[in-house]
Amino acid sequence: MEKEILEAMKKEYKDMETIANRDHSEFKELENDPKVQRYLYLKKLMDSRTLIESGTKYIADELVDKYGSGKIRQSNNIWCYYFENEGKKLKYYIYTEKEDFTDDDIVVVYIDIENEHRTVAIKKENQEEFEKNNIVVYGNMSIQDPYDRYYNTRLQFFKECLANGQEAAVTKMLTMRKQ
Repeated sequence: MEKEILEAMKKEYKDMETIANRDHSEFKELENDPKVQRYLYLKKLMDSRTLIESGTKYIADELVDKYGSGKIRQSNNIWCYYFENEGKKLKYYIYTEKEDFTDDDIVVVYIDIENEHRTVAIKKENQEEFEKNNIVVYGNMSIQDPYDRYYNTRLQFFKECLANGQEAAVTKMLTMRKQ
């Protein structure tokens, strides 16, 4: 038997014997090593379904889902125009800040660009005042589906944040305001 094979067998035997005897001290030592922690983190990312299936195309989407959903966090108070109900009954998912209105009122709905769960519905007659007092972007209005328009605009904001910082992203959103 080659010397290298015997040495590998001895090392593996010793390691297996240590684990079999429930001596986990080396594990604990390694878990505290920043390089090992970094390796495990990168390995987890490398094995993630998103990267395996789509490469870099959907990385920003993944991060927006992970960090931009759920609990309402601090925001730059940038609102994206979502839709106007045009006198039709208002949909059930408008569940946060809203004025008193009836189902027959014309209502305009906005969603916070950074917090998809922060929604405001206001009467049409208050739209101009709301847009004057807040940063409101309309996104690409050629996208008919408000859901797609909102997420497209939101993704642009987060991509700009990742590439150039939050201030640059806010500035970019200001250029998208309705004139």
